[in-house]
Amino acid sequence: MAKAEDYVPYDGPLVTRAQAKAAGLPRYFTGKPCPRGHVVERTTANGTCRLCSNRMSDVARKNNPEKYIGLSREWKRRNKDKVAAYAKAEKARDPDMSRKRGRRWSRKNQQARRAYSVENAEAIRARVKQWAIDNPEQARANRRNRRARVAAAEGYHTGAEIKALMKKQRGRCVYCFTDITEKFHADHIISIADGGSNWISNIQLTCADCNHRKNRTDPLVFASRMGRLL
Repeated sequence: MAKAEDYVPYDGPLVTRAQAKAAGLPRYFTGKPCPRGHVVERTTANGTCRLCSNRMSDVARKNNPEKYIGLSREWKRRNKDKVAAYAKAEKARDPDMSRKRGRRWSRKNQQARRAYSVENAEAIRARVKQWAIDNPEQARANRRNRRARVAAAEGYHTGAEIKALMKKQRGRCVYCFTDITEKFHADHIISIADGGSNWISNIQLTCADCNHRKNRTDPLVFASRMGRLL
């Protein structure tokens, strides 16, 4: 049973449950204590003391957190406009507190993600490995994009763009016309080391031999050596 000091008694106007129902009010207040001694508003729908209702909900959430987390997520999914409006109103009312909550939420999420990663390391590695098997072109594109970022090169490209380029080249090396549909290299026309970008416009598909021989050679010079330019 809650003690008097556990809550602040409500001292608003008296409204009967019938009056609240007639006026469409979500709560009413008779001034009488509930069976546990709380002098607070009650919910019009079921007549429950709000404090008792909140505490029962807290117990239920503690005993079955996954259920209530799921219900909360589902409600937020169905009521995105209400969630956004509430967040906007809170930010306008107290921007400093909104920023503090945002930082706390961000730190909490980061900690939760790190903990999840540690606890599920093997499963995560297995999913990543399977994804790379199922999406080989995008996986290779991701690795090239990462190397380009490390080298501070501009641009990125996708696996879909590589597939489109392969189709455009009809599955042939741009230099020796060898069939490269089974195995190819994505060559930066102007090498990243020489200031080339990582956009798809600076990429051509070649066989391994041509790519290794070209290396950082100027593309026009190498094409001339290969007899592709007059």
